Amino acid sequence: MLLRMLAGQSLYVLGWMPPPQMIRYAIILLLITSLSASLSFVLRIGIAQEKYILNAGFSGSDLLAACWQTFRSVLTEELLFRGALLYILLQRFGAKPAVGITAVLFAGFHWLDPKLWTRPEEFILVFLFTFLMGMVLATAFVRTQTIWIPILIHLAWNLVQQVLFPGNARWGFSFVLAAEPPVVTISYFELFILLFLPKLLVVGLNAWILYRMKPLR
Repeated sequence: MLLRMLAGQSLYVLGWMPPPQMIRYAIILLLITSLSASLSFVLRIGIAQEKYILNAGFSGSDLLAACWQTFRSVLTEELLFRGALLYILLQRFGAKPAVGITAVLFAGFHWLDPKLWTRPEEFILVFLFTFLMGMVLATAFVRTQTIWIPILIHLAWNLVQQVLFPGNARWGFSFVLAAEPPVVTISYFELFILLFLPKLLVVGLNAWILYRMKPLR
């Protein structure tokens, strides 16, 4: 509706039928994002000594429902931020301002979670990560001219973090902690790796791939 009202365009301008050469990039970006998201839990197992087991109470139908809800959530956010808002701003201000503005709005949107308001350190980290991811997702649309690429990147991260492992689950998850995590002493370097490495990898590697590819016009 925003596209129709403010730009006089339909959803077709978002590139729902990407060219065949985009498939290879889509697979690469999907794998990078999935592996980076999974690394969060590999590090928690190795550094924080957490142990995970398959969630016996999470059925196949639960998994499908969780995946569907995650897809709907991602699709809604992408149509708003990388679809309507980014497209409109691209037409009016060009690529760099449009990417930056939508990234700030995307990060601000994730501040609406009231659970963050009592944890100022997480409040800041969430803003920084979602801002950087917003930059990557917007750049993905600008350089590929298809909304499917940011959707796939966003979906891959959320499926691992919200459905596969109990990172930020909304609708249940496939694996759960086998027991209460032990109290362990780790170095500041290990803490940095645990908190930031997966996020830096998903942002950095996706950005590197996107800037190396030849943009579509």
